[in-house]
Amino acid sequence: LLLSSTAGNLPHMVEGCNDGVVTFKRPLGSPNINPLLIQYWLDGTATNGIDYNLIGSDPNPLVPKTITIPAGIDSVDLPITTIADGLPEISEYIMVYLGNPFCSNSITDSLQFFIQDSLFSTVSPQIDSICLGESVQLQSTGGSIYSWSPVAGLSNPSISNPIATPNGSTTYTLTTSASFCVENKNVNINVSDMNIVLSGTNVNCNGNNNGAINVSITNGFAPYTYSWTGPNGFTSMVKNISSLAPGTYSLIVTDSKGCSKSKNITITEPQVLTSTINSNTYNGGYNISCFGLSNGSISLNTSGGTGPYSYSWSGPSGFTSSNQNLSGLASGTYNVVITDAKGCVKNKSITLTQPSQL
Repeated sequence: LLLSSTAGNLPHMVEGCNDGVVTFKRPLGSPNINPLLIQYWLDGTATNGIDYNLIGSDPNPLVPKTITIPAGIDSVDLPITTIADGLPEISEYIMVYLGNPFCSNSITDSLQFFIQDSLFSTVSPQIDSICLGESVQLQSTGGSIYSWSPVAGLSNPSISNPIATPNGSTTYTLTTSASFCVENKNVNINVSDMNIVLSGTNVNCNGNNNGAINVSITNGFAPYTYSWTGPNGFTSMVKNISSLAPGTYSLIVTDSKGCSKSKNITITEPQVLTSTINSNTYNGGYNISCFGLSNGSISLNTSGGTGPYSYSWSGPSGFTSSNQNLSGLASGTYNVVITDAKGCVKNKSITLTQPSQL
């Protein structure tokens, strides 16, 4: 009876790093009190003395080889030491025959034992893309001992097919080995963890509809689709939106892998720009104490809008001023244009009166 095994517990040998053993066993039930001389032949695509260390004194496959199972023992091992010849042969095999393979009906048992150039380890998927929180099954072949790194996000880093649930894009490296054979392979798992930044431009003046929102996205898989909702039934499918009324706007972004994320932003508007205008009065309720004098004054109080404010006064006889409050004024009508920091405008006017001439 013929059996095979390797140092790395693989079903095949690997040139230069994973040698094998062919085990010859006594026939089942036969006594072991005497030595048993076994005659066998070696053939196959692997060449004795070239692809593995010479077995026997003559590599000719027509020349039989012998091995002895000692008395008191049921089996004996024939070591096969592979040779790393550096040639791209992919896979070869040794055929071991009990009985002359060149004589019909003389073979009592045979064994085919493969030799590979390398472990030929593989990993899959080599690259994949998932959403944050999703998992992907990693697969590997070749080797008998597995070590994945980094271990974060892996169900088991010491098996051939762990489940990966990374918290971010990760390159996993598999080191697989058998006996003295070692190979490394990489798997790239890209994770969609979208970072959405909304940059809002608020409405400049109360009652206007000129707000805007710009969108920037990182850590997702382009292209993206956009779904906006907002006040008064507002909807849009474009990335950046404008001509907006004040209110809260909600955005859902979906990337090319179907991963979605949402974010909200509120567009505000300033309070209504308002102003009160007043003037001191003298006896009789006049704003100028005596006819022809210039002792009138105007005080202006502004609120709302966005400070600071600027003022542009005009009045009788070509009067102009940029002050908020005025004094030393003659009678007449004074007009002011109030402009806030956002360009919002409020107009006010007042007429200063004086008594009649004596």
